[in-house]
Amino acid sequence: MTLDDRIGDLTGLAGFLLALAAFFANAQERALRDLRTSPTPRRTEASRQLMVDASLAVATFVIFLAGLPLWFDAVRHLHPLASSAGVRTVFVVAWLLLLGLVLWLTALAARVWRLRAKIPL
Repeated sequence: MTLDDRIGDLTGLAGFLLALAAFFANAQERALRDLRTSPTPRRTEASRQLMVDASLAVATFVIFLAGLPLWFDAVRHLHPLASSAGVRTVFVVAWLLLLGLVLWLTALAARVWRLRAKIPL
């Protein structure tokens, strides 16, 4: 199996899951904004949001780690004149962007954690 085949297989599997994670992260961002502006925020809602955000962050990080060996292979075989240089370059850059998604989800969970601490029991 070639490197490009392996990249195609991984991105096919992980791409859909990561698109869902980004979609849910955006929805969670809106839900946090609603919770923050609510006149009567509920601690149970903040706890639920915290669990979802933390789960999304962990799942995204696990997917990132699973593809890391392939990322190193793609970087090692990256050559601007190769016929598949575009595929490998896009994969290398896109895989790095996953760290941004993990950081976004982690920051979102931290903001929910701080808000949850301010909500009375």
